Amino acid sequence: MFGSNITTTADAQQRYIKHYYRLHAQLYDFTRWAFLFGRNSLIKALPFASGQPLDILEVGCGTGFNLKRLALRYPNATLTGVDVSEDMLAQTTRKLAGIGNKIYLMEQPYGKEKPINKKFDVILFSYSLSMINPQWKEVLEQAANNLKEGGVVAIVDFHNTRVPILWRWLRGHNVRIGGHLYNALQTTFTPLKSEIHKAYNGLWEYFLFIGKCK
Repeated sequence: MFGSNITTTADAQQRYIKHYYRLHAQLYDFTRWAFLFGRNSLIKALPFASGQPLDILEVGCGTGFNLKRLALRYPNATLTGVDVSEDMLAQTTRKLAGIGNKIYLMEQPYGKEKPINKKFDVILFSYSLSMINPQWKEVLEQAANNLKEGGVVAIVDFHNTRVPILWRWLRGHNVRIGGHLYNALQTTFTPLKSEIHKAYNGLWEYFLFIGKCK
């Protein structure tokens, strides 16, 4: 599915994601390594010791790439993964088989309409916020409400590009790029880690952000 416009309603966005990953779920881990940079670095930068019994939420958990690494780093953590794609969650279930952590997977959108009535030490977004259009601001507000005292949000995502054809290609896959997420995070949360990196000598930029509630 390829289009020229970013989705303009939450319902349209969720329908798009379900359809898109029905086609891409089985190939996701074999293809995304080439451009979803910074995921391991974000997990390594989390400001918690490995033995802590943390509550961790990943929004848009996809195939479980990050959840598996979080489970290995934090063996005493309780992990929750939220995604609207049944097909992606099926990949997650297979990937996490045999992992000793308490793991809960939820097939639903994340936001005020379907709130998760729990507080978390870490709420992680990995290349998901840029695809949550137009309701990404609401999602960030909900994340702030779901953080425990001393908890952090951790985000890695696309930042910007000066290459028009890449901008159009990403937009065609419902990825909004243009610096809006990084700027909003600076004002919504107090930064603990805030970095912008270049990919492929500046073809595009991606950012890492870890922050706590103001």
